[in-house]
Amino acid sequence: MKSTYTKSDIRRVICLNPQSPVVSERHIDASCSRIVRLRTQDSSTAGFSRWRKWVLLIWICGIAAALLAGCRKSEKEDSSSAKNIEVSTPLVDSVTLYDEYPATLLSDSESSVVAKVSGTILSKHFKAGQYVKKGQLLYVIESTPYSAAVNQARAEVESAKSKLDYVNTNLKALQEAYAANAVSEMEVQEARSSRDQAIASLNSAQAALEVQSLKLGYCRITAPISGKISSSLLDVGEYVAGEGSPVQLCRIYNDDDLLVDFSIPEAVYSKISSEGGLAREAFRHVPVIISASPSDDATPANVFTGELMYEAPNVTPTSGSINLRVHIKNPTTYLRSGMYAKVKLPVSTVSDALLVRDASISTDQRGSYLYTIDSKNEVAHTPIVTGGLYNDSLRLVKSGISRDTRYVTRAMINVRTGEKVNPVNVSPR
Repeated sequence: MKSTYTKSDIRRVICLNPQSPVVSERHIDASCSRIVRLRTQDSSTAGFSRWRKWVLLIWICGIAAALLAGCRKSEKEDSSSAKNIEVSTPLVDSVTLYDEYPATLLSDSESSVVAKVSGTILSKHFKAGQYVKKGQLLYVIESTPYSAAVNQARAEVESAKSKLDYVNTNLKALQEAYAANAVSEMEVQEARSSRDQAIASLNSAQAALEVQSLKLGYCRITAPISGKISSSLLDVGEYVAGEGSPVQLCRIYNDDDLLVDFSIPEAVYSKISSEGGLAREAFRHVPVIISASPSDDATPANVFTGELMYEAPNVTPTSGSINLRVHIKNPTTYLRSGMYAKVKLPVSTVSDALLVRDASISTDQRGSYLYTIDSKNEVAHTPIVTGGLYNDSLRLVKSGISRDTRYVTRAMINVRTGEKVNPVNVSPR
């Protein structure tokens, strides 16, 4: 048996690992002290028996077994202490990327209701905000002066007709007399001239009658289109002077169909044109998000689909943009002219795109990056180059990762570079 035992010997016996952090110096010192005491007793007692040596060896092995069990338990606890971190690989798909642009809703058709005659408003036949049909009576304006003018014009027509009958009879009589050499040819020509003047006078009188009748008709104002009517600018009993220049009384908005008005930069328009232009099938189903403010999120209830139906023929010099309009239906009449909207315009299509959760991307002074997991399950800081947003939650990654890269999907604040973790795979979406 070895005559002396060092601390390294004791550590090697106990944990079979000289570098084991579990066995403390206190345990080793205690073991060494026990051996020294026994050896001191042995040296002071002649004929130290062999059975005492075996007892010492068994006692040391017992301590070693107990501490070895504790060592292995500690290693197991260290292995299980790694944090569970949700990870995923990029979603690989062919996607259409959209750009969002602020927009405003406009009525597909709206019209002003105007007074074209002068007079007192006698009655109003609608309530502000109600739906009116085309041709429905809205206002009645005093018509007495215009009725008198119509009667006068009608009398002038009758007078012109009477004069025309006379000159026609006279012309016929002169023509018969001329055939019998009773009158000269000059007299017949004068009769023809009088007939032509009478015809012109009749036409003029009939035209005047039409004008006065039209003015009389303007005294009853009807709806030019169907739609919802605004409040009246003038009330019953007020005088309106509309004969010289029409005076607006209210407006009607037809919101059955709406136009979504927005503008895009010239560079985006050029890119779209190079990939097939606005006539592509994708522009027949353009998503339109209706929201009360630019920060509102989209919900199924406020997302509509429309067709791109107008592009301006010129670029606006001050902004360098091109005006576009999307036509959408409004079957529930929920939408109103002037409401705020966001248009998701398809700008490009990418095949085999790498998509990661947008919420998992972090940003620092150097740009965007992901926390990725390597083959040793250690966290790594991986810079990436990002592209457009897809389906409001996935972000296109142009470079920096591959389709097999595992990245941290959530709780990025709880991980750090170089840390060993326990990856838990989740869905890419």
